[in-house]
Amino acid sequence: MSARFMQELLKEYLPNLSNRQLYMLNNYLFLMKKWNRVYNLTSITTAKAMVIRHALDSLSISNHLQGRRVIDVGTGAGLPGIP
Repeated sequence: MSARFMQELLKEYLPNLSNRQLYMLNNYLFLMKKWNRVYNLTSITTAKAMVIRHALDSLSISNHLQGRRVIDVGTGAGLPGIP
């Protein structure tokens, strides 16, 4: 999976994100995939599944968050907190 392919998927599924947000989310998912081989962070490993099951699922709660600070305890691979 290339970083460019992941970014194209993110643009397709999350068209309202800014270029900076897409870039940051793309980098996060790319690094998660890379380090998953060493630390077994997730069983989801294909680019499309990572975008849908990690990024979209994590961002689905964003409309319910209020304030500038949120705590996300025990997230393991950083989901849903980092996205």
